[in-house]
Amino acid sequence: MVRKGILSGDDRVELLDGLIVRKMPIDPSHRISTRLLFRALDALAPPGWYADHQAPVTLSASEPEPDVALLRGATTDYADRHPGPKETGIVAEVSHTSLAQGRTVK
Repeated sequence: MVRKGILSGDDRVELLDGLIVRKMPIDPSHRISTRLLFRALDALAPPGWYADHQAPVTLSASEPEPDVALLRGATTDYADRHPGPKETGIVAEVSHTSLAQGRTVK
């Protein structure tokens, strides 16, 4: 859609269940909580796994961008695609104002 000019690279959206959904703005408490969770998961990641943040995971009809995910392999393993379900160990959403959406649509 970016290549066709429908969306720009600056649009804060993600694909959820085949729908384009606007992402919520990141406030300071969300940024701090997400960063702390990322650091904790990255420190606890077993060999062959790593933590990533706000990066897409490809599912059959969605491409959510979880706040933090624990992924198999190394970042460079995904140079030409996003990780899929078999490479995803944990996904986490940090929420204090969008909890209902995080528990349903997301």
